[in-house]
Amino acid sequence: MCSTCLEKIIDSIQDPGINQFYILGGDGTRRGAYVIFEEIRRRGLKVSVVGIPESVDNDIPVIDKSFGFDTAVEEAQRCPVASLILDMAAIESTAAIGSYWRLFSWIN
Repeated sequence: MCSTCLEKIIDSIQDPGINQFYILGGDGTRRGAYVIFEEIRRRGLKVSVVGIPESVDNDIPVIDKSFGFDTAVEEAQRCPVASLILDMAAIESTAAIGSYWRLFSWIN
């Protein structure tokens, strides 16, 4: 994160007197949240930074289902994968299917 961007973010939290900052996201978002937290701490601000994990992969071990998982599944079902599977079966092919998940699924 660029230092100018970080300063703007912290200023926009500090100027109106926000004392709680919630961040919903995956790995990259949480890394950014940590940078924001460190700058808030460096400035000595009394702001709580709360990270709420979200993952379309549903790979957060301490919870049953993460934010984003149902939406990811619903959107994946809208794509023409069913037609692709039938076409692949007709020609005995293998394909890697990926959407915005970190891991790919193989269809044989």
